[in-house]
Amino acid sequence: MNRSTRLAGLWLATLAALALVAAACTSTDNTPTPTATTPDATAPAATPDAATPAATPDATTPTPTPDTGTPIMPLDACETLHPAMQGANFVLVTSEVGGMNVEEGMVVSGCSRTFESTVEWRLLDRDGNVVASGHTMGGGVDGHGPFEFTIDAYSVTEAQAGHLEVVAPDPSGGEGFPPSTHRIPVALTP
Repeated sequence: MNRSTRLAGLWLATLAALALVAAACTSTDNTPTPTATTPDATAPAATPDAATPAATPDATTPTPTPDTGTPIMPLDACETLHPAMQGANFVLVTSEVGGMNVEEGMVVSGCSRTFESTVEWRLLDRDGNVVASGHTMGGGVDGHGPFEFTIDAYSVTEAQAGHLEVVAPDPSGGEGFPPSTHRIPVALTP
């Protein structure tokens, strides 16, 4: 065997060894490797005491919905606003209403900062006709704040898609920055 043949064989053997090492390093088995620890029989068992607080979710931690596992907005979305929103006029609906059937007594909540703290809402049928409306108070000139309103009753003749509009009123008459409008598709039933 000549020298070039031996070098070629050595080169192939080295590549094969590297391929095996690489395959071992990129294993798809994601099970954790247990660590060998032996409990000390003389150590007391760990028990929770009153000085150790239990872990509880706070208002800034999104929690999964029970049926979908999709994170929803925190209970008080006003506390998790981006700093850029602090001085802006806005209306944010944080309760889950999109795509839902609007039933009597449905509660809608959110966070706002609007002129004179006013938040207006309208429930529109598929043709854009107002079938229910109202207003509530949220955050104003002093800063953002939560709002909530209840849709008590509306009337449509057949099941249809509609919209819930939650609006910040425009005190400038169209002269300033456009008012914030949150338009949400909903289902309406007789």
